[in-house]
Amino acid sequence: MFDLSNHIAKFISYIALLTAFSAIIAGGVFGTVEIPATYTTVSKSQFDITIALTWWVEGAIAFALLLGFAYIVEYLYIISERLKSED
Repeated sequence: MFDLSNHIAKFISYIALLTAFSAIIAGGVFGTVEIPATYTTVSKSQFDITIALTWWVEGAIAFALLLGFAYIVEYLYIISERLKSED
């Protein structure tokens, strides 16, 4: 998926993917809230989109930041390899 040659950059990009997938799952899990029972009704679950969107947006931001950091590490690695080859 990502053409990264540095092991650290690959590891950070995998953490970014794991963060994105876990944010999607967490949005679904924590977005489902239970409405408490009253004297006349039974308790039921309802999906709250604002809670789910909060998790999804935070996951997207964390994914973008981690992936950006992985690419910075990759580019620094490429620059380092070029400087080593010039010596």
